[in-house]
Amino acid sequence: MSKPKLQDAKFPHLSLSPSNTSKGTVTGPGLTGHRVVIDGKNNKKWAGNVTGGGANNVWDAEVKRQGQSSEDEKRGTEDISVTVTNPGNEVSDPVPTQTEVVP
Repeated sequence: MSKPKLQDAKFPHLSLSPSNTSKGTVTGPGLTGHRVVIDGKNNKKWAGNVTGGGANNVWDAEVKRQGQSSEDEKRGTEDISVTVTNPGNEVSDPVPTQTEVVP
């Protein structure tokens, strides 16, 4: 199995609450069954899975907030980095993008 080829990621909103699911898309060939990890500022992290889709290599994904940081309550536009991990534990190169962090 080779390293996933993540080409794009879009998560319009990411919730600070670990009980809320945030939805978005990841783009690349054959991403079904892959894990999604998002790193934000001040140690903010979200993780989840590719959940379906695949038309034109665009896949639906859902993530939840993992842990907390000292800057936990900062909201607004934030630069994030998205990676996907395949079932063989190979990690894609990170894709930078922006999101709106919400409660």
